[in-house]
Amino acid sequence: MTEDAPSGGHRSPARDASTPPKKPVVVVLHQPHSTPGHIGRWLREQGYPLDIRKPRYGDPLPETLEAHAGAVIFG
Repeated sequence: MTEDAPSGGHRSPARDASTPPKKPVVVVLHQPHSTPGHIGRWLREQGYPLDIRKPRYGDPLPETLEAHAGAVIFG
């Protein structure tokens, strides 16, 4: 695995320096060892950082999605 290839070997698309970074997507998981899987990999490939939260295990949820591009809720 290289620095620019996250696990799974998929590279994020190149981002033009004049393009602002995308807002993160909140991903809500409910199991201690859950991962965002294929959906998370696809979002990363599209240039979205992930903000993974597990509220059942004490992670707070954001009060609003103003700082986020969207949310994915599993379970």
